[in-house]
Amino acid sequence: MSSSAVSIPSRDRLRPPPSGTLSAPSDAASSTSANGVMPDNAKSVDVHLSHSQCRIYSGCSLQWHLSRRHAPEFVPSGLIFGSSFHAALEAYYQARLEGREAALEELTRAFSTHWADELAGKHGHPPAPVRFTAKDEDEAGMRALASRMLAAFLEHQRQHVSEVIAIEEGFRIKLDSKLPPLVGKIDLIEVETAPDGTSRLCLTDFKTAARKPTLEDLGSDQAQLYGRAAFGMGLVSAFRLPLVLRYLVVTKTKRPEVVMVEVENSPRNWRRLAEKIRQCWRGMRAGVVFPSPSWRCSGCGHSRLCGQWPVMKAAAPPLAASA
Repeated sequence: MSSSAVSIPSRDRLRPPPSGTLSAPSDAASSTSANGVMPDNAKSVDVHLSHSQCRIYSGCSLQWHLSRRHAPEFVPSGLIFGSSFHAALEAYYQARLEGREAALEELTRAFSTHWADELAGKHGHPPAPVRFTAKDEDEAGMRALASRMLAAFLEHQRQHVSEVIAIEEGFRIKLDSKLPPLVGKIDLIEVETAPDGTSRLCLTDFKTAARKPTLEDLGSDQAQLYGRAAFGMGLVSAFRLPLVLRYLVVTKTKRPEVVMVEVENSPRNWRRLAEKIRQCWRGMRAGVVFPSPSWRCSGCGHSRLCGQWPVMKAAAPPLAASA
């Protein structure tokens, strides 16, 4: 659910999205049958695209295909860790919206609650066993790591002056008439004030990383999509401030660090992303799916079905379902 502030400037100055589009639909069908196969006859599911679907499709089209039709055999621990850490940061900024500061204990509790909910299948996918990626990795160790990372994040925030405008702000934008809407959620919208008193409108995406990342590691696509959404939602015209697109990354290193990586909001970058989205959609519609072996395969929960390709390959997914 989106949460928003009503200050600098008032939210009533923002041009609201079309009725019923504030919350982005999920990336996949929400129900799964007893045998783990996701139904394709969900006519009520609207057709849309998202950054995550295009990212998965461009990385491995077969993984995209299987993830829409089958429950995973397992969920990698890193995936649950990332979503649980995201929930903890969301709890921090929600407290800021409420005019208070969240303590480390509250954030670690939010992390643990989300982790348990993920295991119970309460976030739009069926329960699946967790696969820890390292030999000495376990749930207790990951909770301890999250606590260290959250402590580093809180220390970083003490030096950070900003006004939180919204968290998890849903958007829906139209790229062109031949494509379904692009949907997503902006993790954080804030107005940041520099020591010299100047202000910027910052759209931030939360990430975790095994090491200190560069922009090349992170890519610019998701931030570029945030930027386009900011114009479509009326944020830029309402605030009349320089727009900053960036990632807030907390590292999983022995001594966690918080790294802010800014992305250039350029027309060229957007044109490249828009064309990538168009090509992904064409491939999805045509049923072009095939395996793309890489280092990511060890964390894919569809390895058994992948091994049966191309015998298992079904027809192209129906377009009535969410892309």
